[in-house]
Amino acid sequence: LMDKKSLTLIFGLAVLFLFGATRMSDGFYNIDEVIYFIGAEAFWRTGSFAVQNGFESFHSDDLRVWLLSEGPSGLTPQYPLGLTLAGFPLMELLGQRTFIFLNVCAGIGTLFVTYALAIRLFGSKQVAYIAIILLAFCSFWPEFVLAQWPHSLSIFCTSCAIYFFLVASENSQRVGHILLMAGLSGGMVAVGLFFRLEAILLLPAFAAIAILFAQRPVVVMAGGALGILPVLVVMMLLNEARFGTLNPLSYGSVGGATVATRHLIPAIAMLVGLAGLICYRVGGGFDRRTGRIIVFVGGICLCALALSPYGHMLTRIARGAHALLIDSTVIVDDRPGVFRQP
Repeated sequence: LMDKKSLTLIFGLAVLFLFGATRMSDGFYNIDEVIYFIGAEAFWRTGSFAVQNGFESFHSDDLRVWLLSEGPSGLTPQYPLGLTLAGFPLMELLGQRTFIFLNVCAGIGTLFVTYALAIRLFGSKQVAYIAIILLAFCSFWPEFVLAQWPHSLSIFCTSCAIYFFLVASENSQRVGHILLMAGLSGGMVAVGLFFRLEAILLLPAFAAIAILFAQRPVVVMAGGALGILPVLVVMMLLNEARFGTLNPLSYGSVGGATVATRHLIPAIAMLVGLAGLICYRVGGGFDRRTGRIIVFVGGICLCALALSPYGHMLTRIARGAHALLIDSTVIVDDRPGVFRQP
């Protein structure tokens, strides 16, 4: 059970966020929030994912809107449909505050999941209390909670996925319980994809951790797959209706980062790495000599890849990791209206 101090803290934060949701400006901070909103409003008013601005009738480039992709029914938001499907029933009641309200609800849920994760990982109510404080007062998370875009909802989904995954990985006796928890974890990853596609990045991490540490890794991964697949099928059908493609991760454009072939080399490398982890688990570990051979062969493969026509991928990955983890000022955004500050 949750201790009284943490419950009081979460209750206080919930009241603060709910109050903030009524006082925050419901204006849009950037074009992404506009696109999310007009997509949900279009679905609420017409039952269609397409934004009815006349493009479907006149096909004039003057009617194209940035971040709307052309589909079988006209122009439709390129982003996943999570906010549209979750928000349209509330549009009449809450108007432009609909997404803020959804993010606040997800934020309150994330506070409870954060407490549960801390208890699961550290077994300390004091650590759980501090974890809530760090999340609420020492991160950018509150900014996402009181915003229009779906980051708070995505964080809630991924946090739940991590919690269910940990429960499934630690269980070794009840196969049915493992399948249930792993299925819930996979399902929450897939639901997270409805809000932000980067939720998919949890999957290779979950696979690696399950292979190395789960009591029943095969059952855990099978349960996760069973949880993901139904939601992915729904995403495929929805994208077929919106964009005319069965790619569940599509943004409706021909190119871009959602095209699977662009990630072929990293995907192969990931599969090779997971195969190596399986060998490590099955073999009970590697001795020092085997480890040195693996490092040597891996180095040779990296050098060969760097000298191949695909070498630019390694450079791009290295630059991206440096920008994300060390110095984000190296990111160049050449979109109109974006200016670099000193």
